[in-house]
Amino acid sequence: MAGAAKVDITDERGPVNDRLHVRALVFKSGNITTALVSIDAVAIGGIGRIKNDFLPNVRAILKKEFGIAPAHTLFNASHCHGLVHPEIEARTVQAVRQAVKNMLPVKAGAGVGRETRIMENRRLHLRNGREVDVRRAYSLPPDNQVASVGPVDPDIGVLRLDRLDGKPVAVVYNFACHPIQNVPGRGNTADITGFSSKTIEENLGCIALFVQGAGGDINPISYKDVNHLLSAEPLGLMLGLSTLRAA
Repeated sequence: MAGAAKVDITDERGPVNDRLHVRALVFKSGNITTALVSIDAVAIGGIGRIKNDFLPNVRAILKKEFGIAPAHTLFNASHCHGLVHPEIEARTVQAVRQAVKNMLPVKAGAGVGRETRIMENRRLHLRNGREVDVRRAYSLPPDNQVASVGPVDPDIGVLRLDRLDGKPVAVVYNFACHPIQNVPGRGNTADITGFSSKTIEENLGCIALFVQGAGGDINPISYKDVNHLLSAEPLGLMLGLSTLRAA
């Protein structure tokens, strides 16, 4: 059994380019229920607007209301730098509550897609043994001082859940890229992975949950090229389409 849902978590107290969401997927097999929650936010605790008590607070509610043990929950932040609504805790619980209501029998399948066009490692290994990061505000060493560039992971891990009639319920996709491309108007944005999830959802008619990989040092492609328009949308479209191909 599985059910999925999403709830808007956009902070509208400033310019908004596109919507941020919390997405929830609840599984049940026998007497065990689990929840996977994906949030368009920079982090869960530590930095950003989601406080350190978010996880214990939400997990306590999920255990009390649905009997979902804390050890059977997984929360993931996309690592975008969008601004979430102050009611993020209540809206996260709302998403899980709706996913529970939406539960029905499903078939599950898994696979791997590939995307190589949208990311690059920002860690440069220099010939003198040092390492430097590619940041917009940092100056870079001359090309002849660079020995190599760090790796990227092109794999897209995909989990697809379908109703018994074949209609998709949810797609979970895992990819490593730091969503910091932003959008031309500089409004609040879920960035690359917000656009990729939107692409998947509009094409399959289901909920698409992005799960971040080891994306901290993986920049959007041409991140340092300030001479052309920087927009998260085309990169998100490419990631979304590659995920759809795998699904």
